[in-house]
Amino acid sequence: MVKVVKIFLLSMLFWHCSKKNTTFPEVIIHEPSTGTMVGFNEDLIYRATLRHPDLTRYRVSVIDTDGLANYLPVEGPVTGDAYHLDGALIFNNPQMPAGSYLLRITAFTEDDNASAEVPIQYIRNDQFNDGYVLIRDLGNAYSASIYKRNNTTFHLGPFNGSAVQAAVVKNAEQLVLMPNRFGPTRVFDVKSGDQLRTITEETQGQFPFFFGLSVTDTRFTLGNYLGFVQTRDGQGQLVHNFSLPNDNFSSFTAHGNDFVLVNLTHVGNQFNAWRVYNPRTGANMGELFTDAQLRAAFTADANRWWVFYNDNNVGRMARWTPEGPLDVRVSNLGGEVIKAERLSTHRFLILTSTGFVEVNTQQSGSIPRNDLGNAGWFDYDASEGRLLVTDGSSIREYNMSSGALINNQTFADDITYGLYMYRDSL
Repeated sequence: MVKVVKIFLLSMLFWHCSKKNTTFPEVIIHEPSTGTMVGFNEDLIYRATLRHPDLTRYRVSVIDTDGLANYLPVEGPVTGDAYHLDGALIFNNPQMPAGSYLLRITAFTEDDNASAEVPIQYIRNDQFNDGYVLIRDLGNAYSASIYKRNNTTFHLGPFNGSAVQAAVVKNAEQLVLMPNRFGPTRVFDVKSGDQLRTITEETQGQFPFFFGLSVTDTRFTLGNYLGFVQTRDGQGQLVHNFSLPNDNFSSFTAHGNDFVLVNLTHVGNQFNAWRVYNPRTGANMGELFTDAQLRAAFTADANRWWVFYNDNNVGRMARWTPEGPLDVRVSNLGGEVIKAERLSTHRFLILTSTGFVEVNTQQSGSIPRNDLGNAGWFDYDASEGRLLVTDGSSIREYNMSSGALINNQTFADDITYGLYMYRDSL
């Protein structure tokens, strides 16, 4: 009898150990909400909870309503039996048509998988690359030239002003030229070359006045010496206007998740900080006191940023949560950061003082891009995968998909900035 009981217990133990958990994973999507609209080159924030004792990985993708096309897939490993997923998809696939889609989030175990879906709307106001603008800093003056694809050229200036910054507001089809001092900020129509408006320099050159120019597809933001950060739309209307602490100005601004990230600088260089503001209320949403200087920033997910910055003359890249520590991903980019652009959700191209490097946030380290040559500045057109590089008095354009050089020109004068401009499909 004892022998029979032992055999029974061993059989039960073997059956219990070999039994697999046959339940499917649970996927709960918290964000986005049903019907959320997203435009080309915009971020879609997603949040979800995945539950199962044997989770192994997840996948996020955007599928058409027929389930035939799959766009922007993102995958990653999962640990634990309750995993909180938090991220962002950038809608920059030029082959993805506008329409109704489903955001699908899938959880996997070794044997099974389960998905949840949310209907979303992808809106495209298609615009086409219509050429480029070349800006020349002449010391205490600057000029700009618009070169359109139909071979029309407009020459602007020279204008009074030093240390000019420049940006193109894509959907508004406007060029913003912002000198640091000795002149007003000027806004031009890139279709005609006409000056639309100016923003007055209120200190008349006594101190540097304008700082931290940045743009979205529809608006531009700049700071001033009086401690204000202002955002204006394509009609020149003031959309947001919030103030900084006394004796501080914004040496850098960036947009993401309806917030503005500011590199806060004290006029007496007593301290430096990164601070996230709600531009509608001026509320401080989180900050980091640091001597590091921001050069580029992009949304990582709803609460975090990918930041590219210079610290003790070294360019670095990190993921940062306001009020949290820096999660440094690349401690040395090989030179000081000049500019960075997002190529896709996880890929960034960075121009440093020693050349181009590329970073993939799903991998470690950086990859030198010596094939792109020397550069002083660059711009990237996500709709065509086209790269514009300035190098002294020359420009080069590359097809980033093939790596092919598609344009190479030399001009009479050195070029400070080169920027793509766009026109409506109509």
